[in-house]
Amino acid sequence: VMAAVQKAKKMEPNNLLAWQTEVRTYLIARQFDATIKSADSALKLFPNDWLIPNLKGIAYMNQAKYQNAEAIFRANVKTHPDVMLSYNFLSFALEYQGRIDESLQVLQQGLQVRSDVNLYGRLGDIKYSQGDFVAAADAQEKAALGNPQNYENWVGLANALIQLPDRKVDARKAYEKARKLLEDRLEQRPSDGWLMVTIAMIHVRLGEGKTSLPLLDK
Repeated sequence: VMAAVQKAKKMEPNNLLAWQTEVRTYLIARQFDATIKSADSALKLFPNDWLIPNLKGIAYMNQAKYQNAEAIFRANVKTHPDVMLSYNFLSFALEYQGRIDESLQVLQQGLQVRSDVNLYGRLGDIKYSQGDFVAAADAQEKAALGNPQNYENWVGLANALIQLPDRKVDARKAYEKARKLLEDRLEQRPSDGWLMVTIAMIHVRLGEGKTSLPLLDK
């Protein structure tokens, strides 16, 4: 991939897609210093791009340089307030610094711009960790309905609902939806251990512990 990117850059030095691909490729390869260096070079040519700064910020997050990442994501939110990913990453950067209230404020700020399933999912996760299961369920339900093919949203919703005595039936329905999505995925990736463990955990939550054992033995 990198050879093709370098060739494209040589032919078209001002090709934004080539620069974005280079930065992304370094990031995927976990070459974080190279990611940052490439991003800095790219931003001299494309100072108004929103993707490259986010990739640079993710590189800093992977280096546990959360303040550096925070500054980048915060600037991106200011210059590109319609890009929901920046709110999501900024929320993570703040949470990793233990600034949970600020993390929540950023998520709510983004959701005032427009509805976004990832922001609702993050909001639900934080509310759950705080023990606010009603708010967690509300946020996770919006995430699940916004992207009903994502099993993680249904698991998040079910985990919140099962904490509420009067929502046990709804929790079971959410777990069953998650299980169906997971089983469909498992048919395509039968050796995926993570999918097996997640399905087994759902069986346990549904009181079907014996059903989970064969999955864990695979």
